[in-house]
Amino acid sequence: MRRTLDPERTREQVLAAAKRLFAEKGYNATSINDIADVARVTKSLVLYHFGSKEALWQAAFTSSAAPILQLFHRYLEGDPSLRAKDMLRHRFRFLQEHPEIGRMLAWISLEAAPLPEQLVRLLPRIAAKAMSEIGESPLGIEPTMLTAIVLGAMDGWFRHRSLYAKVGDMPADEAADDLFLEALMKLLPE
Repeated sequence: MRRTLDPERTREQVLAAAKRLFAEKGYNATSINDIADVARVTKSLVLYHFGSKEALWQAAFTSSAAPILQLFHRYLEGDPSLRAKDMLRHRFRFLQEHPEIGRMLAWISLEAAPLPEQLVRLLPRIAAKAMSEIGESPLGIEPTMLTAIVLGAMDGWFRHRSLYAKVGDMPADEAADDLFLEALMKLLPE
């Protein structure tokens, strides 16, 4: 019996394998062959669907980050229900619920992985809008530095919270996440 091909299913298998491997091993240590093996397809099918490793990296990131990217667009379009502080909370919750994105962002900072095109286009605009809303913190930190501190703290929290739990008297659970987010929000002006 001959197996029928389902291009959409194959594409989704490849994308799922890529998301997993890029998050686990990073961009540089993941090969097209690795992705093909995990997806249980040929290398030529991976390349047929995505063209290149970089295009697959971009698709994996964009697919994983789709919900937060849509929220970023709504924020930039002026959705009145979204303010800078709300966006920071949403980003925190998104990283909490999607650890693969936090790992992919970590790999971007650790190696010569391509920046996701969506981030290149959106982040400067989001940062400018957020900084114009945030103003100076109660601690006297100017908006650009305050934004960098809060985003860096968020990223570091999700990258290292299991280590913090191992060396300190702090669980790596949702309650600890909530306490951390609450502390971060106190840095921001009302």
